[in-house]
Amino acid sequence: MANKDELIELVVDDVYGELDVPSVAGRDQWRATVVRTAADLRAMVLRHPWIAPELSQVGLVHIGPNALRTASGLLARFEAAGFPPDETERALGTLMAYVVGIATSEAAYLSLIARSGRTEQE
Repeated sequence: MANKDELIELVVDDVYGELDVPSVAGRDQWRATVVRTAADLRAMVLRHPWIAPELSQVGLVHIGPNALRTASGLLARFEAAGFPPDETERALGTLMAYVVGIATSEAAYLSLIARSGRTEQE
């Protein structure tokens, strides 16, 4: 391991290993599998709130096998749905940006509540 950045990349990829990317569904089932994967990604970020800022770092250029598996699985879903080839990567990028962005905000909010010593209801 050369430095801290490489260690972070390895740990981020290890966390991506928690995601279960379902096998490619038919054209009529693609949306349900994408929604499930998006919900699982959100849950992953909320379980590991430290990961949110790391996912937005440009420095994570060495995508590990678990993150690659997730991205490839989602691309396959968009392809199965009939997205044109030039739109599959945009669909993936949009989905990831939205889910990670929302989960990052949610994780920050929950962290703020936890530090306050009060419950969300209070």
